[in-house]
Amino acid sequence: MKRLALIAMSVMTLAVVSCKKEIYGCKDSSAENYSKFATTDDGSCYHYVAPVIPAQDANIESSIFTVATWNFNSPVYFKDFTYGELTQDVVNDGAVFIYLQTGSDIYSQLPLTVYPDPSWSTTISFEYGVNYFEVAYIDSDFATTNIGAQTFKIVVIKNVGMMTNNEREIYNM
Repeated sequence: MKRLALIAMSVMTLAVVSCKKEIYGCKDSSAENYSKFATTDDGSCYHYVAPVIPAQDANIESSIFTVATWNFNSPVYFKDFTYGELTQDVVNDGAVFIYLQTGSDIYSQLPLTVYPDPSWSTTISFEYGVNYFEVAYIDSDFATTNIGAQTFKIVVIKNVGMMTNNEREIYNM
């Protein structure tokens, strides 16, 4: 009788164990998506990494400028600026970004092409060198007549070699 009971218990235990389903998920308790119910780690764990905020003395300069009067050299409208932050180090090893203000608090990065009409487009671009930059407008139909006042933002990231390790991490992301 004991032997029969022992066999019955063994069969029931085997049945219960074999019915147990694997639950896939993240088993790393330090992960953001940890699952205490997971029986098998599926490699989906992720950890939150706080963004790195640049120090106040970061090698970044920015300015906002408005162009009210444009120069014209058919078919391009342009404006040249002298900007002392554009050093030889910036030209060789830095980065320059220019943005067009397209809304009250919205800036769009140049170069930018917009399609005011299905039959033509306007491209706003820029170029830069030591101590200067230029912003230019050109229409695909070469018919721009009045651009009007436009506001831009220039952002200069100085020589990467002069940056702190934290600053390098930000720009290499």
